[in-house]
Formats: sequence, structure tokens, C-alpha cells
Amino acid sequence: MADTAETVEGTETASAKPWGDDANFDAERAWNLIQGLRSDKAALTQELASVKADKAAAEKERDDAVKAADDAKKDLASDRREAILKEFDIDQDLAEEFLSGDLTLDELRRKAERLAGRKKPEPKPEEKGEEPKPAEDTKDQASDKSAAEPKLPARPKLAPTPGEGGTPEPKFDPDAIVAAVRQH
Repeated sequence: MADTAETVEGTETASAKPWGDDANFDAERAWNLIQGLRSDKAALTQELASVKADKAAAEKERDDAVKAADDAKKDLASDRREAILKEFDIDQDLAEEFLSGDLTLDELRRKAERLAGRKKPEPKPEEKGEEPKPAEDTKDQASDKSAAEPKLPARPKLAPTPGEGGTPEPKFDPDAIVAAVRQH
């Protein structure tokens, strides 16, 4: 019974007219309101289309500006890279091989400096236009080099495992060590 009362009330509020009684309804005023709303909708639709077109044009202009800025940045980086390569007199082929990738200018300068230091050998006297020096005693040069350089072993020493030959190293036995110390 309560459900039927709520439905009746729900239909009454849903069917309630916004102007109240039928006596208060003004058809001419309602028609003018509908016509005004239709014209407002048409004007807003045109304005929306205009705003969308302006937005698309602004986004295209922004994208073009970003692309132009990126191109200018790449050109500037390329010009700076070329200047660094010229400063250290590094060939383009060598630069492409050893100085490629996304390097900052500081990293590029540091690597170019290192590469230039390794690349430039001492020019030969003939290239300088000087006469070559007579060859000195090679034993003195060899002894100078050996004194300056640390001696490295010719071969690493292998520790053979049991069964491969040789004598295996004795196992660590702390009890034997203690017994040997007590005897002395």
C-alpha cells in the first residue's frame, strides 16, 4: 500500500508542469523562449566551431615553432661540433666513429681532446724539413725503457690440480701447526 502511494506521488511530481496551472500557461511566451533557445544554440555551435578552428591553428603554429626551435638547436649543436672538430683537427670519419651519440658539448670537447692527443704522433724530422738524427746505441735505449717500465712476468704460473702432475699444496692443518710450535 505504501508502494502505491509513493508511485502516485512520483507521477504527480514528474507530471507537474513548470508553469503551474494551465491557466498560467502562455503559449506565445513559451514559443518565443523555444525560438530564443534555438538561436542561442546555433550561435554557440558556430562559436564552438570557430574556437576549434582557432585551437587547431594555434596547435599547428606551436608545433611548427617547436620543430623550428629543434632544427635551430640541432644546427647550432652541429656548428659547435664542427668547430670543436676543427679546433682539434679531427677528421669527420674519425669523429663519426669515436665521437658519435648524444654528447654534451663538454663531453664532446673532452673526448675530442683525448682523441686528438692520441692521434697526433710526433712528426718525423723529414716532415719538419730537418735532417734525421743519427741512430744511437739501441742497448742504451732498451735499458732506459726497461728501467722506466715495470717488469711483467712472461707467463702466468699455473697451480696444478691433483692428478695433473706436480705436487699438490699441503692442506691447512691448524692442529699440526700448534703441535709444531709446542715442540720448539
